[in-house]
Amino acid sequence: MGSRRRRSSSGSAAAGCSTGALVVVLGAGLLAWDWIVKNPVPTAIAIAVVAILAIVWLKGRTPVPQVRVATLEGFLALTPSGFEHETAALFSTLGFTGMTVSGGAGDLSVDVFGTDPSGRPTFIQCKRYAPDRRIGSPEIQQLYGMAKLRAENARIIFVTTSGYTAAALDIARRAGVETLDGAELVDLARR
Repeated sequence: MGSRRRRSSSGSAAAGCSTGALVVVLGAGLLAWDWIVKNPVPTAIAIAVVAILAIVWLKGRTPVPQVRVATLEGFLALTPSGFEHETAALFSTLGFTGMTVSGGAGDLSVDVFGTDPSGRPTFIQCKRYAPDRRIGSPEIQQLYGMAKLRAENARIIFVTTSGYTAAALDIARRAGVETLDGAELVDLARR
């Protein structure tokens, strides 16, 4: 019999706890409702603040669709970093994978790296220059040297919004560095 009493007393203790918790929650809810009714302005401000914070939080978590650039003016309007990111995104649409932007100080002449559709490591140098500022052979040589230090079988691509000097194109052809000038870049972006 003693064990039956223990069970029934623990059962009533649990029921008493649940009832007590319910009374506390209902009491807190009634007090909150009373405060809300008596203080509509602070309540409205609090609701607005919570709504703004929720919108900011959701906006940060929702990817914003990128508008692809398809004109030379659009590419020139980008920041240097924006141009690198746009180039990485463009090559991703062409079947390149793992396109990562590494541009900035200390990038060793490689702004974007990844893998081409055949699985070959790819290194890209990006220069957002005015159309009248040409890429010279020293820039091609530097990119070639830095890319080959990273991977001997690398695919090397130089992308610019401007053009190349004859000497730069000659060095690029002999070294196997692919070049994209402003017109070719726009053509590629429009495909």
